[in-house]
Amino acid sequence: MPAPPINSPAGRADIVTVLLGDADSAWRGRVSGWLLEHGDLRVCAESSDAASVVAAVLEQRPDLCLLDAALPGNGVVAAHEILTRLPTTRVVMLTDLDGDADLLPRFAPVCPAI
Repeated sequence: MPAPPINSPAGRADIVTVLLGDADSAWRGRVSGWLLEHGDLRVCAESSDAASVVAAVLEQRPDLCLLDAALPGNGVVAAHEILTRLPTTRVVMLTDLDGDADLLPRFAPVCPAI
């Protein structure tokens, strides 16, 4: 059984709030439309770069963030900041980066051992 939403608006444990972070507005639109088809998911914000993602998360306090690792400004760093500042918010990283050579450098600011 999945854990109930932690930060749901107005105490509604049946609604999961979702923030979408991706530079591709068409992708955000498709995912937002798909999420709207599910009555228990609500997109509370969309952002196209790391700085605006962090600001929107701090303002909206979503249950879940779907972030592109290749988000302008570094989606991995944004995820790290979100998890540090709001540890109850869940973050799922997505990407279309091709291989370790593209992805691993994005982790360097928050995980220098990689």
